[in-house]
Parts: sequence; structure tokens; C-alpha cells
Amino acid sequence: MNYQRKRIPCHTVTDFILSGNQNNDTLYLLLHGFNESGEKIFKRVSPLLPKEALILSPNGNFPLPVKKPDEGYTVNFGWYFFDNSTNTYFIDYDLPSEILINLIKELGFENKKLFIIGYSQGGYLAPFLALPRS
Repeated sequence: MNYQRKRIPCHTVTDFILSGNQNNDTLYLLLHGFNESGEKIFKRVSPLLPKEALILSPNGNFPLPVKKPDEGYTVNFGWYFFDNSTNTYFIDYDLPSEILINLIKELGFENKKLFIIGYSQGGYLAPFLALPRS
């Protein structure tokens, strides 16, 4: 039996770190890698940016919980799911791109100059996010 797929407009919750002067005309968007978090890339990259930089560092849309013995769960995140063995997206880059664009609009930053810094999976996502703005 084959599944059908349909995109359904809906609201989602996005956790993010927002740091710096919101009056800056430039926004630095940090996109972490697979099985990482906004906090992890923020800690690595923010010291390299201007002191008063406006930085948005969201978690990916998809939680990747891991149960550790005697510790409970730890959670990191992914942006999309791609199977290298079949060259197939289970969930492609369009959904996280749309969510990030809407987050930027919800925060009132849509008219700011945008610098996207992505690592690994976040680096792959970056051009798909940038295309609608060009």
C-alpha cells in the first residue's frame, strides 16, 4: 500500500536563542547540524561575531530524543530527514525553510540584512532558506 502526502498549513512551536541588539539592521541566523541544537552552534559561533550582533539560533523542527541509562532523555534536533541509501527525503528542506522564514517574520526581522551561518545539515539548508529572499 502506498501512502499519499499532502502539505497541511499549520502552526508550530519553535524554540530559539535570540541575543544582541534588536535595532541592528543585520540578523545572523545560525543553523546547527543534525543531532545538535541552537545552543550548541550559538556557543561555538557567537564569540566570532560582532559584540552587539543580533543573533537568532533556533533548534531544528524535529526532536531526536535519546534515552540514556539512569539519566532520562537528552534531546537534540534535526531540520529534515534524508535517506542516503535510497536518495530519498522523508521530510525535505521546504518545511524547515518555511518555518524559519515565518519565525523571522514573526520576530519582525524580515527587512533586516540576513547572514545565514550553517553547519553540516544546517549548511545544506541555508541556500534553500536564502532563495525565497533573493
